[in-house]
Amino acid sequence: MNKNTNVLGQFYSVWRETNAVYDDWAQSHGLSANETIILQALLEDEKPCTQKSICQKWHCPKQTVNTILRNYQKMGYVQLHALPADKRNKEIVLTQAGTQYAESIINKLHQREIHVMNQMGEEKIAQLNSLMAEFSTCFKEQEDDHA
Repeated sequence: MNKNTNVLGQFYSVWRETNAVYDDWAQSHGLSANETIILQALLEDEKPCTQKSICQKWHCPKQTVNTILRNYQKMGYVQLHALPADKRNKEIVLTQAGTQYAESIINKLHQREIHVMNQMGEEKIAQLNSLMAEFSTCFKEQEDDHA
């Protein structure tokens, strides 16, 4: 096995483990990772928040977002309002109950993440963010037939 294969294997392992950590955290709070992401989007994204904006910013499939939003609507957590400029798109608005629920979940998540970031230190987190952004940019720029 060559060095690149080992490094790539380590990358895959850390990537999968990071995703699994977030999946496990969400499940321990009765949610999927995507449900958690959507709660975070509804609390923190610029308004108006739409299904399309969530899909674009958070890289979630349209059908997944739609299904989760319908469930949140049935639970009384969100309301959908037609946008005056484009009736086909709907603004997603958290209800009071939805806001309380979302804040209770996302605040716990942020507390955990901030604790970890404090453990690692500001410099390492800045490096992590920078390197992940660089990797993503380089990956997007590559041609499929590039070896």
